[in-house]
Amino acid sequence: MHGLRFLKSVNVFGEKTKGEGTFMAMLGDSWCGIESVESRFGVSKELVLEWVKEGIVRSEDKDGEVFRVNIDDLELKIEENLG
Repeated sequence: MHGLRFLKSVNVFGEKTKGEGTFMAMLGDSWCGIESVESRFGVSKELVLEWVKEGIVRSEDKDGEVFRVNIDDLELKIEENLG
């Protein structure tokens, strides 16, 4: 296989996979599970889901439900609200 190789390989849902990693493994640190948003950022899950609905925060869905959100988008929105 040509291209980048990673020691740790995960899929887009953060689940470990076998074999060589992919570029998506690098993106794993930019996402936060929706269930841990409140404890990590002090923002309610309901408010974050509203931001997702408005298109302010990107998200990934699994089985039709928001599974995780983009940390960069979330931090920008929180900073905007504090500023």
